[in-house]
Amino acid sequence: MSASSRIAVAGLLLGLTLMALPAHAQETRLAAEFRREKEHLQESCGLSFKQVTGCVTGLVTGSPLHVALGSLAPQNGFALGAAFGTSHAPNETWRLSWSADAVHTLGNSWRAGAFMKLIHTPSPVITLAAPSSTTGPTDDLAVRPHTIISLYTQATSLERVSYFGLGPSSARSDKAVYGLRHIVAGGSVIAPVNGWQPARRLNLSVVAELNARFFTVRDGTSDDVPPVSTRFSRATAPGLDDQPAFFQMGEGVRLMPRIGRYFGLNYLLGTQQFVAADEHSSFQRWRLDLGHDITFYGTSRPADVRDTNTPNDCATSPGADRCAPVSRNRRGSLNLRVLYLTSSTASGQQVPFYLQPTLGGSDINGRPSLPSYEDYRFRAPNLLLLQQTVEHSIWGPVGAWLQADEGQVALARGDLWLGSLKRTIAAGLTIRAGGFPMLVVSYATGGGEGHHVAFTMSTSLLGGSSRPPLD
Repeated sequence: MSASSRIAVAGLLLGLTLMALPAHAQETRLAAEFRREKEHLQESCGLSFKQVTGCVTGLVTGSPLHVALGSLAPQNGFALGAAFGTSHAPNETWRLSWSADAVHTLGNSWRAGAFMKLIHTPSPVITLAAPSSTTGPTDDLAVRPHTIISLYTQATSLERVSYFGLGPSSARSDKAVYGLRHIVAGGSVIAPVNGWQPARRLNLSVVAELNARFFTVRDGTSDDVPPVSTRFSRATAPGLDDQPAFFQMGEGVRLMPRIGRYFGLNYLLGTQQFVAADEHSSFQRWRLDLGHDITFYGTSRPADVRDTNTPNDCATSPGADRCAPVSRNRRGSLNLRVLYLTSSTASGQQVPFYLQPTLGGSDINGRPSLPSYEDYRFRAPNLLLLQQTVEHSIWGPVGAWLQADEGQVALARGDLWLGSLKRTIAAGLTIRAGGFPMLVVSYATGGGEGHHVAFTMSTSLLGGSSRPPLD
């Protein structure tokens, strides 16, 4: 059994052992949490359909211990393991939460991490839109300007990542696979700008991050695709022979205003500096990410990501001890997104291929783009992506969605232009069930290279925060 599998099994056994311990008169806070979870599972796990549903919900979203599951990076399979999490409020203005998890796939890929959130909440709620009297309030209608400090360490090992070469003209026939190990340790801050009235109306925040990143690239494992070292060299895959450590900084601004009951924005402008331990791999990346969310009925869909949670939490607000319930309300939304990434280097420097963004299928973080193409199909330092997504509820947690993508990668920033975008269209089903990781089943076509069917499950609970990216 691999090291990560032993970690996951040990965590699960430890949690089950603690759950079996009797309560004492001087019961600690953590022991009380385990006792309550044990009592909840004993009440929920039975033979009726309602009891089975409640039992599964408790096993997957329970606190402080639950089963961890989700899809790792594309081509690396479905992962299963264990997660632990708890929270504590030492005073009225700070709330602390932390969690840890470890998962493993049948294909020998794995991930393990530990996460901590420090949330400062001294400010009153700022009401951005009044709740509807017919639909009731949602947690997205009132925004509290939290200061959020995140600390984390995460290790990921992937057995198979496709590489076709660099640029928009790479050939499918050149496909090769590599394995990747990535370790990140660091932290980030989201600080709201509260001292200026226009900034409060725009829900404006300053964001910053500071990370140490360590990479190891090796030949991948595949029965039908050759390893990367047999088809590419350092000249065609920068960074293939040597992977230095990186000291990575980032800063930016984010605004997330809600305009009336139907329209919301999620804008991010940021930059990252990757300072390598060698003499030829340092670079800077700029990111412009413009999201526009239009809700059809004036109610927000359940939040996929909440910055106040760790990836293993699904609480609806700081201090809540339960995930959002499964919604049966009618809901629908249109999301319009523009993503622009560009990288710059000094003379003699190159962006390592394993840190360059990709289009096609899903990227290494599981985010879909041009989904009719193979995963990781196009790779380059510069990227432009336009996405239009419509999602509407069908029954209970099940929804239908339709997505159109237009995108391009380029070796030079000036080669990105709207006249040469590749286009795809995709349709599928989504399942957003309480705090369960979001499920997506999709079929995509267009683009001239056939179609692509995908089944993915989020690596975080629905309502949990994003994990540190692998690129």
